[in-house]
Amino acid sequence: MLYGNNADTAIEHETQALSILHDYPDSYREAVLCFKIYNSLGAFFTEKKDYPRAKLCLEQARTYADNFDMPLDDVAVMFHNLSAVDLLSGLDTAVFTFSGGGDNDKCIEILTKMLPKLNHTAALADRNYKTACQNADKLYAFAEDIKNGERQKN
Repeated sequence: MLYGNNADTAIEHETQALSILHDYPDSYREAVLCFKIYNSLGAFFTEKKDYPRAKLCLEQARTYADNFDMPLDDVAVMFHNLSAVDLLSGLDTAVFTFSGGGDNDKCIEILTKMLPKLNHTAALADRNYKTACQNADKLYAFAEDIKNGERQKN
């Protein structure tokens, strides 16, 4: 897998590295190689905080994953990388928490410091608490607020 120092070399020769990648690979093996290269370049650009380039590479990897049967663990890494790019690039963020101890506020406080654009939250209760009957309503309101673009924290 292309990563770290190898990625530095690929970036230095980006035109040459990307010239081996094309839209219609001749074989499944070639498609997997292209997928892994794009996925690795996406991770590399994320580390370098070049989020637009990371997103482009990861979206290209996703195209391969959508069109070819890629190894499941590699696809999971790709989705994790895409999620990280979205969070780190400052897109609106939504989080719901579920607490068995009822201490969601501390969790949300910490997440708010980590995610500057955390605009939507919902704190759900364990089913053993009296307030658990409100979970469905909270989740519905949470999803509606995201859909409507309204800022909500509860």
